[in-house]
Amino acid sequence: MAETKVNDAAADLAIPIHSLVLVTGTSGFLGSHIADQLLLAGYRVRGTTRDLSRSSWVAKLFHERYGKDAFELRVVPEMAAEGAFDRVIEGCDAVVHVAATTTYAADPNTVIRPTVNGLQNVLSAASRTPSIRRFVLTSSSTAARQPAPNKEFHVDSSSWNDAIIEKAWAPPPYEASRSRVVYGASKVEEEHALWTFVDQHHPNFVVNAVLPNFNIGEILSPSPPKSSSSGWVRGLYEGDKADTEYMRSFTPQYMVDVKDTARLHVAALMFEDVRGERLFAFAEPFNYKKLISCMSKVAPNGRHELPDGIEDAAEDVSTVANGRSVELLRRLGRQGWTPMEQSVEENVGVASGRSALQSQRS
Repeated sequence: MAETKVNDAAADLAIPIHSLVLVTGTSGFLGSHIADQLLLAGYRVRGTTRDLSRSSWVAKLFHERYGKDAFELRVVPEMAAEGAFDRVIEGCDAVVHVAATTTYAADPNTVIRPTVNGLQNVLSAASRTPSIRRFVLTSSSTAARQPAPNKEFHVDSSSWNDAIIEKAWAPPPYEASRSRVVYGASKVEEEHALWTFVDQHHPNFVVNAVLPNFNIGEILSPSPPKSSSSGWVRGLYEGDKADTEYMRSFTPQYMVDVKDTARLHVAALMFEDVRGERLFAFAEPFNYKKLISCMSKVAPNGRHELPDGIEDAAEDVSTVANGRSVELLRRLGRQGWTPMEQSVEENVGVASGRSALQSQRS
């Protein structure tokens, strides 16, 4: 594994190396990578999980890679419960809030309210903890935009997907078809709540947000996470009918390697000059047809026949202000975005038998 490198010009760090960072939702696909990249950079991590029995693999993995003093795992059963983070934040220097409600339920009351309340709880705990100097929120592409195939438009730090909120809160019945809208609205309202807190309370810590689109890449957990972009991609490759149908119906949008998204969280926490920013993790547009093409190149002689692509598939032709993110990746020693083909290869690496190559490219 190649360590995250910091250019000399960026040596003035907001949070010194070896500081303790609280990462919520560490057992998730993205959360585990954020913890991993922080540990690679030399930070210590205290992760949270809802269920220790299902997340013990996280501590085992990081203890083996970095030693037992580098990582610890704490239980927060319900992030929306008052005072949920008061104990686990003690002694920390920064927070990366990744945890969210990802049940993909259609009822906004069971998705949006817990997500926003969870954020408010961890912000309140951070504001009462004098040692906290940085706070990074994992937002989402849906907080800034709604994908619109074949439509030209531009996304920047002033973009908000507010129209989705009214759709999410429309009166019942809460039919399953509304689940994606409800999840998207939860991310819009969550990020609005973040910046409202900053405007109203002027906390002593710096706040940034990272907005990733569709994350693809290596899966750190022993099995593909359910209800996760990595799980859907792996399922498509392995011939799972539900995942194949889901990805076939997926609206064309941007993808990003999960490690690049994680690295942007490190940059948002680490670099002194990154203050009050929305960092877009949008690497390159993709659709179902391009995804199948990548899979065919990665494993042309795979274990089964891949499904067909879609002829004349629609494309995402929008543009995104992601230059700042590219700059920060380069300051961390990267050349820029990880190519989609490599991300797909690492996502399906176990199935294609390419785990050795995957390790070399980490």
